[in-house]
Amino acid sequence: MLLSAYQLEMDSSYVEAIEILNNIVTSAPDDPVAYPVISTIVRIYNKLDDVDGLIENLNNLYSSYPDKLVGIVAHDFSVTIYAGERDFDEALARSEEVVDFYTSYENYYEEAAWAIFEQGLIYDDISSAADTGLSKFSGSSALKAMAMKNFSRIISDYPESEAAKLVRELNKDTFPNIEGVEIPEKFAFYQAYPNPFNATTTIRFNLPEPSKADIIIYDILGREVWHYNQSDFNSGKHSIIWKGTNKNGLPVSSGVYIIQIATPKFSKTQKVIFLK
Repeated sequence: MLLSAYQLEMDSSYVEAIEILNNIVTSAPDDPVAYPVISTIVRIYNKLDDVDGLIENLNNLYSSYPDKLVGIVAHDFSVTIYAGERDFDEALARSEEVVDFYTSYENYYEEAAWAIFEQGLIYDDISSAADTGLSKFSGSSALKAMAMKNFSRIISDYPESEAAKLVRELNKDTFPNIEGVEIPEKFAFYQAYPNPFNATTTIRFNLPEPSKADIIIYDILGREVWHYNQSDFNSGKHSIIWKGTNKNGLPVSSGVYIIQIATPKFSKTQKVIFLK
């Protein structure tokens, strides 16, 4: 069925593809296939430029399966959309439900850590909006404290998670790595998170030795959109944030983008989806 949906998508039969994809996840609501399938649903709605239809689809999945993985994955995707739209009340309410679900089960260790991390980013976004007068929330210092509370929770409760590693990388002075600086044994290029995203996504990669590395983002037609302006990196774990802007600092259009990392010894690409 999944191959049929992909073929329909390639044939631009988007409505039929979405119907099949919804049938796949609802027939096995606790299957991890929910992650790639719902990501594909999001991508197709993005091609249709139908955010309202996407929200309705995600809401239907959650309301039908609020205690199943498919419902929570759908809910998690909607958090990113509402945060990007600056509907912080709705984003936080949904984020809390996602966090509650994942933290209730030991087998969702990584998912729980990332959900808490995403919630921390929302508090940080609210704080920035409050500073600029773009939010009804006030007290940016208190909001930043809430964000830091989330990041501290990741370090204490999920210390071995990828999210904890990212928190330490982004806040080296606050959360030092007590085991010292870990030098990776090989090159690695991790999936950008969150994906899809509205405001920012974090690009993470490992370098086992000092190296030149080009991080370039292309649109779906292969045109260069953005190029990270640092090329020389030390060995270690690195994180770069892309804000969904082009080389001139202007917001890009909604759509699929290709992130490429290229070093003299390693090259890899991945897709991300930007939603306005």
